[in-house]
Amino acid sequence: MRFYGKQCLHIILLLTLLLLGVGCTDDAPSAESDVQQAITFEVTEEAWKDERVQITRSDATMLEGLKAADFGLYCSEFHLKDRVVRWNGSKWDYGNTFLLPVGKNLTISVYAYAPFYWGGYDPMDMGSVEDKTIEFPCGAGNWVDLLWANQENVVCTGEVTLNFQHALGKLTLGTITNNYGRSVTLTNISLSGFHDKGNLSLVNGNWTNKTGTHAITHSLGLTVADGEAKNIGVFSVMQIPCDAVAVVLNFTCDDFGTETVTFNTTLEQGKNKTLNITITNNFEVVIAP
Repeated sequence: MRFYGKQCLHIILLLTLLLLGVGCTDDAPSAESDVQQAITFEVTEEAWKDERVQITRSDATMLEGLKAADFGLYCSEFHLKDRVVRWNGSKWDYGNTFLLPVGKNLTISVYAYAPFYWGGYDPMDMGSVEDKTIEFPCGAGNWVDLLWANQENVVCTGEVTLNFQHALGKLTLGTITNNYGRSVTLTNISLSGFHDKGNLSLVNGNWTNKTGTHAITHSLGLTVADGEAKNIGVFSVMQIPCDAVAVVLNFTCDDFGTETVTFNTTLEQGKNKTLNITITNNFEVVIAP
């Protein structure tokens, strides 16, 4: 009887160890569920299109200007709203890193705009990112280069590529060439008809609800001798796309005193229009393009 009891005890201990071993094997996490990778961003920016030749660079490269500007991010799958993303010197950082389980890819849609702040305003205070639009205020002194980007219904494998595009139109003062026969001074330039604000879609980049108008005036006092060409080189205006911009140029000359020249132009999204001024021998002012 004593021998039988010891034998039973040995058998019970052996069964217990076997059961514990099986339990440890079943509870061990799989490599797929245990390994995760961070969601990262690759960011590029399209170049301005030159309205005269209607082309742009074929390669989109990340510009230092975009690295210096924070951009905002919206992604419902990761519950991201009003999330600021910053370049930290080596990568785009958005605070708490979102992890994606390896082997469990997720279909996501990401919407972005840059810069995140402008003029002391947070765009999320003025628009609704849930409907993928932001309201942009564009006053006479607010010449921010507004950019937008998205990736819709993409399978995220760890990296999301955002190619930012220009949402505004750009108007640049180029050169003035004087063939009049004597010195002429361009005293000032006035641009009017720009929109005060509008709603930008982060889905397709379209503008809606463009309201209000404002003007931009700049004093120049630029004297150009006969036969001379000079760069005006004052500013490039970036504004909400507009079908009718009125341009007023004021000149002075010892020969005729003062002269005002007016014409209309347009401001197209993503395009840079350069205004080059030529004064002919009978004082006709030619604007190109």
